[in-house]
Amino acid sequence: MLHTTVVPLGSSSPSTSTSQGLRLLAQQREGIVTGLSTVVAEWPPERLDRSIADLQQFNTDIERVTGRPWPRSAGG
Repeated sequence: MLHTTVVPLGSSSPSTSTSQGLRLLAQQREGIVTGLSTVVAEWPPERLDRSIADLQQFNTDIERVTGRPWPRSAGG
């Protein structure tokens, strides 16, 4: 299990992790990857590339607007 400490503005920062929490996180990620793979399995490469580019731009814009651009510094 991953234990977090709530900090201002609704953010949280990891403080400790357990083997159980890391295992659950890996299982959740595997489920997400499998689900996404199923959804896009029949998409043509151009559509998949376009969707990936759009998602990357969306994430970049969120990070810019919230003042947390990627890549973040080691302390951020």
